[in-house]
Amino acid sequence: MLGLADAALELRRAALNLLNRGDLEGARGLVAVMEGLMDRLSMLVYPDALLPVRHKVDTLRALIDRTKSDILYSSGGGPFEG
Repeated sequence: MLGLADAALELRRAALNLLNRGDLEGARGLVAVMEGLMDRLSMLVYPDALLPVRHKVDTLRALIDRTKSDILYSSGGGPFEG
């Protein structure tokens, strides 16, 4: 589970690379994957001593918001759908 959380965090880097190449749709697709992983990981309710995933989910939520902002900025300010 922690590996999935780390992979989701790495998707931001891939989304930014796509944005640098002008691929807004590809970046939006990666945000959708990030959101799906976050939704599933946030369902895990375990003590941090057993599975310290809560902090990674919080970090992922913040990175999703930042990535959406980056996409919005790159697209010229239009609405974000995804």
